[in-house]
Amino acid sequence: MESLPIPQIFIQNLTDKSLENRKSAVRLIEKSVRDLVESRNDNVSGSVKKIIDFFVNDFINSNQINLKKAGLLALAAVSLGLISDEGIAARLIANVVAPVITCMKDPEPKVRSAACESLYNIIKALREISLLQFNEIFDALVVVHADLEEEVRKAAQSIDRLLKDVVSEASTSSKYFDVARFIPLLCDRMKALNPIIKHMLISWLNVLDSIPNINIIRYLPSFLEQLFLLIEDSNRDIKHSADGCLQEFLKEFKENRSERNEGPIIDILVRICSRRMTSFTKFNALFWLHDILKLFLDEFLASENTQRQANDYFGKFGDILEAILTCLADSEEEIRKAALKCNDLLLRLLSAVSGEPEVDFVKIVEILRKVISDNKPASLDAALTWMKHFLKNYPSKVLPLMKDVVENLIEILQDSDEAVTQKVVEVLGCVSQFEKNYDVVIEKMMSVFSSNKNLLNSKSHVIIKKLCTLIDHRMVFMTFAQKIIASDLREADVITSVINTLDYLLLTDKDLVVLRSVLKDVGHPDNRVLFETLFQAWALNPVSSITLCFLSSQYELAYKIIIDFANQEVEVETLVQVAKLVQLIDSPIFTFLRLNLLESEKHPYLLKCLYGLLMILPQGKAFSALKNRIKIIPNPPEHLSETTSAETRGEVQRLFNLYLETQNKSKRKKISQFSP
Repeated sequence: MESLPIPQIFIQNLTDKSLENRKSAVRLIEKSVRDLVESRNDNVSGSVKKIIDFFVNDFINSNQINLKKAGLLALAAVSLGLISDEGIAARLIANVVAPVITCMKDPEPKVRSAACESLYNIIKALREISLLQFNEIFDALVVVHADLEEEVRKAAQSIDRLLKDVVSEASTSSKYFDVARFIPLLCDRMKALNPIIKHMLISWLNVLDSIPNINIIRYLPSFLEQLFLLIEDSNRDIKHSADGCLQEFLKEFKENRSERNEGPIIDILVRICSRRMTSFTKFNALFWLHDILKLFLDEFLASENTQRQANDYFGKFGDILEAILTCLADSEEEIRKAALKCNDLLLRLLSAVSGEPEVDFVKIVEILRKVISDNKPASLDAALTWMKHFLKNYPSKVLPLMKDVVENLIEILQDSDEAVTQKVVEVLGCVSQFEKNYDVVIEKMMSVFSSNKNLLNSKSHVIIKKLCTLIDHRMVFMTFAQKIIASDLREADVITSVINTLDYLLLTDKDLVVLRSVLKDVGHPDNRVLFETLFQAWALNPVSSITLCFLSSQYELAYKIIIDFANQEVEVETLVQVAKLVQLIDSPIFTFLRLNLLESEKHPYLLKCLYGLLMILPQGKAFSALKNRIKIIPNPPEHLSETTSAETRGEVQRLFNLYLETQNKSKRKKISQFSP
C-alpha cells in the first residue's frame, strides 16, 4: 500500500459520508494515475495495474457495501486518469471493466446501482477504447435492463444510450469495435423472454443499421430468424418494432446486391413457413420470399450471366416448394393468397431456365406425393400443376419416380370434385404418354374402380373421357379391353360397368369420331385387331356387343348374339340397355346404319337384327319407335337370304363362339360365388 502514489487519507475519504471528501479523493486518484501515465516511466502499465488491483482486492472484493461502492468510485477515477495515453488505457481497460461488471451482478441493489454509475463514467471517459470490452459490457447491460430495482434499470438505460452514442461515433474500421464479434452475442440474447430486453435488442439493430459504415445486411442471416420470432411476441410494441425492422431490412436487402446472401435467408424463410406460427409471421415470411424470388427472377431475365446463381437457387428448390405448398394448405385465406403468389413466381422462375435445372427431382417428387396424399384442396391443386409441369418438361427425370405417385393420384379420385378429377387425370395422362407407364395406370385404375363402386358409377366416364383427350384414344380403349380380357371375371358387375362406360363414350363422344371411323373399317388388318380385342372384352355384356357389331357393320354376328337371347333369362337391366340401343339407332352416329336399311338385300342380317330386338322388347316407347322405323323401310324383301361367303361365316362363327365362351365363363363365376 505504501508503494501506491495515493496518500492514505484520500483512500479513506472514498468511504467518507461527506460528498466533497469523496469527490476530493476521486480527483486525487485521477491525478495520481494521470501523473503516473504521463511520467512515461518504465512499466507504467504495471504501476497502474497495481492501483487497480489494490482497489479491487481491498474494496470491491470486500463484503462491506460501502467499501464496494468506494472501490467502484476509484475505478471510475482510474479510467479518467488513463485518458492521456490510449495505448495504456487499451491494455488496462479489461482490468478496469471486469470488476465493475462483477458488481453489476451483486445481490445488493445499492452495489448494482453504484456499478452502473461507475461503468457509465468509465465509458464516458474512455469512449471508443471502452469498446474493446463491448461484448462483456453489453452482456452485463442486458441483465441489468431487467433488474427488479427501478433505480438500477434507469442507470442501465443511461449506459445503453451512452454506449449507442459511442458505437455510432466509431466505424467498422475502428480497431476497438468488432461488429462481427458482437452479432452472435446479439442474436443469442434475442432469445430473451423479458420484454424490456427485447426492446433493447431491437433498438440495437436499429442503431447498427443507422451507422453508414456498418453493412448490417452482411449479418442478416445471423439474426433474421430471431427477428421473425419477435413479431410473434404478445407485446404489441415489440411486434411493431420488430416488424418495422423487417420491412427496413428487406428494402436494404433488395438494394444491396453486393452483400446479399440469399441461401441462408431462404433457409430461414422456409423454416418459418413450415412451422406453426401466427398468420402475421407467416405472411411476413411469404412476403420476404416473394420479393426475393421476384428480385432474382427480374435479374435472371435481364441477364444470361446469372445461370450459375439460378442453380444456387434450385439447390433449395425442393425446400422452397415444400414451404409454399404447406402455406397453400393454411386455414387463413391471407396466407393462401400470399403462398399462391410465391408459387406462381417459382413456376415462372423454373420455366425461365433453359435446359434442365439442377434440382433434386427425387426430393421434389416425394414432396408432391405427400401433398397429393394429404388431399388438401389448395395445395393439391398446386401440386398437380407442378407434377404436370415436371412430367411435360423433364420426363426422363420424373417418370421413373412415379409408381407410388400414380397410386396416390388414383386414390384421391375417389373423393375429388370434378375440377380436381380433371387435373388428376391430366397428370395420369402425362404419365401414360409413355407406354411402359400406361399399362400401370390403367391397371391401377381398374383396381380402384373395383374397390370403389361409387367412383366407378359417378366418375368413370369423366376419367376415361379425359384420358382419351390426352393420349391416343385407340390405345385407351385397347388397353382397357385387354385388362378386361385378362381379368378372371370375379368382379363381373365392375367389368360390365366399365364396358358400359366405354361403350357409351364410343357412341356419344364427338371427340371419338376417329375411333368410330376406324371401327367402321374392319377390313384393314390393324382395325380388325382393334375390333376383335374390343369385342372379346365387350362379350361380357350382350347389348354392348350388339352395339359394337352395329358400329362395325358386323350385322350377322350381332344377329347371332340377339338370337342367343333365347338361351338366357333376360333381366330388366338388359331390356333397359336394349331400349337405349334403339334410341341410339336414331342418333346421328348410326345414320349409316339407317341408310343400310334402304338396301336390305345387301344387309339382310341388319333387318333381322331389328326384328330380333323388336321381339325382345316389351311393348312400350322403344318398341313403338323401332316398329315405326321398320315400317318405313321401302319394299322390304319377303325372304331374307344369306349373302355372306363361307369364309365370312366361319369368321363370324369363330367370334360368336368367343362370345359364348365369355358368357359361359361369366355364368360359371356367378354360380361358384353363390355355391356353399
